[in-house]
Amino acid sequence: MTPKQRVILTQLQLTGLGVIFLGFGMAWKETWLMIFGIVLGLYGLARLFVLKKLMEQSENQKFKGQDQTPVSNSTADDFDSDPEGEYAQDEWESKLESYLVKHYENKQLNFDDSQTKSKSKHQ
Repeated sequence: MTPKQRVILTQLQLTGLGVIFLGFGMAWKETWLMIFGIVLGLYGLARLFVLKKLMEQSENQKFKGQDQTPVSNSTADDFDSDPEGEYAQDEWESKLESYLVKHYENKQLNFDDSQTKSKSKHQ
């Protein structure tokens, strides 16, 4: 998840929390809870729009700055993907994959051996 998506998700969660408080306030007929839910929801929406606008301005300034600098041959996509076009693995993904390969290859070899032994017994 990109940092921009994280910020947007956090603000949407805050807004959703306001909606939940509003709903409970309506269900329990508690005025203070409804007001708190409305205020919290509006606060989350306001932060969402302000932060989204700031991120867009930051990206526009970044692109304007890149237009003035010399262009390099490598792009950001080169660093985010491996030669086969898939995303590069981080350290934990590569450790997990190597563990699974070791663990399940041994089980597969043992399974294949037991299958050949059982076939030879049946014949």
